[in-house]
Amino acid sequence: MTYLCSSCKADVPISERINHVRSDWHIYNLKRVVSDLLPISEDMFVHKKQLIAAEAPVAIEKTYCNACKKSFANNKSFTAHLISKRHIHNSHLFKTKTAQTVISSTKPAGENCLTEPLPLGSCLFCDRYISLDYLPNESLDSAKQSDLAKRVLSHMFDAHKFSVPFPERLTDPAGLLIELGRIVGEERCCLACGRQFYGSCVEGSDNTRISLFAVRSHMLDKPGHKQVWFGVEDPVQVALLVAEAEEELNDDCEINYPKAALAGGELFSQFYDQSVVAPSFILSDDEDVYEVRLPSGTVLGHRKMRTIYKQHLAATDKAKLSDRDNGQKSVCVRRPDFKALMQYRSNADSERYLNEQRKYWDLVTGVQGNFHNRLHLRRQY
Repeated sequence: MTYLCSSCKADVPISERINHVRSDWHIYNLKRVVSDLLPISEDMFVHKKQLIAAEAPVAIEKTYCNACKKSFANNKSFTAHLISKRHIHNSHLFKTKTAQTVISSTKPAGENCLTEPLPLGSCLFCDRYISLDYLPNESLDSAKQSDLAKRVLSHMFDAHKFSVPFPERLTDPAGLLIELGRIVGEERCCLACGRQFYGSCVEGSDNTRISLFAVRSHMLDKPGHKQVWFGVEDPVQVALLVAEAEEELNDDCEINYPKAALAGGELFSQFYDQSVVAPSFILSDDEDVYEVRLPSGTVLGHRKMRTIYKQHLAATDKAKLSDRDNGQKSVCVRRPDFKALMQYRSNADSERYLNEQRKYWDLVTGVQGNFHNRLHLRRQY
């Protein structure tokens, strides 16, 4: 039994009716009926479909521009783009960059990323170069190099607010400036935080210019980065380094203090007066001692006893500590029958002080208990 399709004008079996309605041939004839056109046969539809499939690869063309890094929907828009001024300008730059890439690819791989230290006389923050004579700065004697280094340091202080730590102890300004130039020029490293900057390795000169400009801009723009990192400033760390140096010391040789303990604690101690050595500071081995006296006289308490020390300043000056309480020097001890760290001068004063404190603590505890635990009593204002 067959079914007559009004759109295709063809007899279709009833069992294939659903498949016919969903077929491309029926859908195509429906579109022709809507357009007031006559339907076509199935053979003609298959032949037309084959012709369209054969012509499709020929019609597809490249619609992506490598110079502008842009794709287009059809050939017409792509053809209009090829004659535009922007495409002509970008294509010229693309050809030039491609030629430079081919030339640089013939060079060794490590040549593109080589960096050089800044020469003596160069400013660390700008492109200014200072020289005394017509001779290169490296060929000058030590006295002239020191004068040149002082001029460069004064320029950096006036123009960029850069200062050298402990200038009164500086003995080799030229050596310090050369070392700082190596850090900035060769390592591309910030003098304060140690962050390194690298440019893209497309060309050697561009890489040098980009990375040097980056580290200089970082130091100039970021607050507090136009200074030299002093190194280890913590006296405890300095004490540990000094203790390690003393342990390695033999009886027949002179002690060699670490660089962190020289010239005030900075790591550039080789350019400073070596006779200036930070005083030794060794922690006590006694486990019952919860305070430390620094070489300056300041007393620091352990954080374990912060509830005891927080009633005074964190650091107490030695003069104030000795002159307090009628000039009698107080001693911090730990009594075996009392867990807290306390101060006392005699047994009578200690007992009287404990009784007063106990009465005060009992009063405070009782008042707090009235507020929280004895709500049936009359309110205390």
